Amino acid sequence: MKIKKYILIPLLLFVYVTGMVLYFIPKSTDSTLQKVFEVGASYALVIVLFFVLRYRDRLRQERLDDMKKAEEQNKTLQNQQ
Repeated sequence: MKIKKYILIPLLLFVYVTGMVLYFIPKSTDSTLQKVFEVGASYALVIVLFFVLRYRDRLRQERLDDMKKAEEQNKTLQNQQ
């Protein structure tokens, strides 16, 4: 089973962000509010990326389906003539 790109890329980024949070946040001298904002913004961007990639994949699949239907219609028209 092939993992879809819209799942794999955000998953890898999620793991990366989590690793960076676990490594750098304890060493950071920033305020707690700033830390929470940075982590929340990072995770929000990963979530937005997931939805954008899923939307693009759905559009691509619909376009391929439409092209396949058009080819089938052309074949049936050529067979009728």
